[in-house]
Amino acid sequence: MVPEPDGQPAAPPEAQLTLASTRLVIGRPATFGGTGCPAGDRADFRMVSVASGGDATGSGQALGGAVAGDDARWSFVASVPDLPGGPAWATAVCSNPATGVVVFAYPRVPLQLVTAD
Repeated sequence: MVPEPDGQPAAPPEAQLTLASTRLVIGRPATFGGTGCPAGDRADFRMVSVASGGDATGSGQALGGAVAGDDARWSFVASVPDLPGGPAWATAVCSNPATGVVVFAYPRVPLQLVTAD
């Protein structure tokens, strides 16, 4: 079971993280995105490897983010970070860039990090 963020406002039902796959190759580019973040707000994405001691505090590797469009969608491309292979999880927060206030935290998505063959 993947822990949910503590102390963050709950995501609305329409808010979802989107990944092309839940099996990501370390060092290769991948597209990360989401829905439900109000237009103009910023979503910041983070990935945590269970093997590196990932826990419910949101520690891990920040990958970047994007500003939500008029349709409340956002996406960006980043290289999968050099974290230990195996189980991991991804999450993001949607926040107001003017105030820095977190609007909500996306539910965590379990994934698998693998090395290139």
